Amino acid sequence: MKKTFFYLAAVALVALCNISCGSDDDDIPPTNSSNVTLSEPETSKAAIAFEIPAEKALTSINGEKLEAVNITESGKALLKINTADGVKYVTCDAVYEQKDGKHEYTLKQVEKKVGTIVSSAMASRAGQGFTDLKMELSIELPGSGTLTFNGTVGGVKMLWDLFAASQNLTNIARTWTVTNITMSLRGDVDCTIIEDSGNLQILAEKAQDNNAELTEEEYNELCKTIKGITLDKTGIFSIEYWENSSKTSTTEACSWAWTDSNQESLNLKFRDSNFGNKYLNDQSKIGVKFYATGIAHFFINTEITGNKHYTATIDFTLQ
Repeated sequence: MKKTFFYLAAVALVALCNISCGSDDDDIPPTNSSNVTLSEPETSKAAIAFEIPAEKALTSINGEKLEAVNITESGKALLKINTADGVKYVTCDAVYEQKDGKHEYTLKQVEKKVGTIVSSAMASRAGQGFTDLKMELSIELPGSGTLTFNGTVGGVKMLWDLFAASQNLTNIARTWTVTNITMSLRGDVDCTIIEDSGNLQILAEKAQDNNAELTEEEYNELCKTIKGITLDKTGIFSIEYWENSSKTSTTEACSWAWTDSNQESLNLKFRDSNFGNKYLNDQSKIGVKFYATGIAHFFINTEITGNKHYTATIDFTLQ
């Protein structure tokens, strides 16, 4: 099978949007204007995004370097780590509290504590940096084992307003949960499949039932569940997966930017060849629609050319 690619298909996306919207939002027109007001998550005031200057980089005993940390409004932490194999990302839950006069974030993965970040000064949305930032992280990274980062960093570069000042829909920068997936196959295979979860494997199985003839590699690529899709204000787009067979969590990430001023699609750019898969490749585009109630739709189109030729359009309903 040739390498699949994504492209924006406006007509298909509008049609699919009408299929996938539930009864709760059927009468709510989608919009991509700056008038969209989403509810602000409880942890939004504690959200931070910063990168660590090279001369201050925290290095593990294996030589990996912690380069950046972003904690989203919805309480997810995305750690950017530079390894010998390229840049990798780790996604954690982040719990914020003021403790003993300091600002502390507890990072967890599946309820297991994997680290803390403590600062004596809180960075503000005006872009003020930390005067003292202590990190104690011990995390599992696929292919690297346990990584331990310890150190105090000063003068970290704040990235919050670099994004917020140039965008209208700043409150989309959060972790979105998949509530529904609709997959429409058209061509040699013709069917529509709906799944009320983020489990891609169920979609693959139903597609096979409809004679999609996915190869073993293609099928295995879908044996995972999407836990969340995060857009952050530093321009990183990440998908956190639950690997159904190994029962482990992995994260794919790349950079994102609006395709045009209409803010109707995102352009994804992978930073090296280690990112991406058969269904999400470099320079992919994702159509987006936002609803006043806080619901969103992300649309992905891929063309599959193998024993059978068809397009697969996938609509993720998010909230």
